[in-house]
Amino acid sequence: MRRGKIVILARNVDKYYSNFHALKGISFELKKGEILGFLGPNGAGKTTTMRILTTFLPLTSGEITINGYDLIKKPMEIRKLIGYLPETPPLYPEFRVTEYLDFVARIKGISRNVDKTVDRIIDRCGLGEKKHSLIAHLSKGYRQRVGLAQALIHNPGLLILDEPTSGLDPQQILEIRDFIRELGCEHSIILSTHILPEASQLCHRVLIIDHGRIIASGSQQELNALARGGERVKIRINEPLAAMNSIRSDSFSASIEDGVLVLDGEFGDEGRAGIVSTLVGAGFRIYSVESEQLNLEQVFITLLRNAKNV
Repeated sequence: MRRGKIVILARNVDKYYSNFHALKGISFELKKGEILGFLGPNGAGKTTTMRILTTFLPLTSGEITINGYDLIKKPMEIRKLIGYLPETPPLYPEFRVTEYLDFVARIKGISRNVDKTVDRIIDRCGLGEKKHSLIAHLSKGYRQRVGLAQALIHNPGLLILDEPTSGLDPQQILEIRDFIRELGCEHSIILSTHILPEASQLCHRVLIIDHGRIIASGSQQELNALARGGERVKIRINEPLAAMNSIRSDSFSASIEDGVLVLDGEFGDEGRAGIVSTLVGAGFRIYSVESEQLNLEQVFITLLRNAKNV
């Protein structure tokens, strides 16, 4: 799917629950064909955002358009465009899989070839061997697949997935991630997660949200740059604490991990050589110097720390 057209445009969105300010002026966009990750700790505002986008919750102020429709003025039109998988799938355990999907198809306005539509989505979601099973008897992984099937059955252009791998075992997580990756070829997707590898593996862009604010956004490479360059230098040295205090700078962050001096920033060969020269000149003994690119987990921690220090 070619990317380019803006599917979601959100500007200065606020949400209050009584006196609690859950979202604080968030702005973002989703382009056609993108998988956009909402990454943040529990309670950061991810689920509130998903529920507003799906019209389950009203926003307090701001503006959201989806495919050009205003969220406040055209909620029913927007619902037709969206497939939504909440963190707890909306399943009826007493239904068989085919019965449930037939029911969902009809309430979503599908009136022709319902049986073929249900068979198609069962095949697509890998539910063939379980299609006559009671939902109550399914494993968590299969229940999640049924949840994805109900979100996809009307073939929406936009999928909103809230913590889609929550509570699954490792094998089920890999299967669902592979399926989401396939879905990204045909649908625009917003994926809410607190799992760092999930965002790194699946998403074209990531928004990092904390305490109701978007503190960073971009590809992993762009987030690396925001996290002061995305380079981590590990220096094994005889007195790491004293060495750290001697080179403190606003241009990089410094910490000690397992007795090793760790610097996160943008250095390059000259920058690393300059730091080493400074330390040697100050009388420290350096045993080794290693450099590596930050992974998303390290970037995430750095950005959260920087946000708290603002």
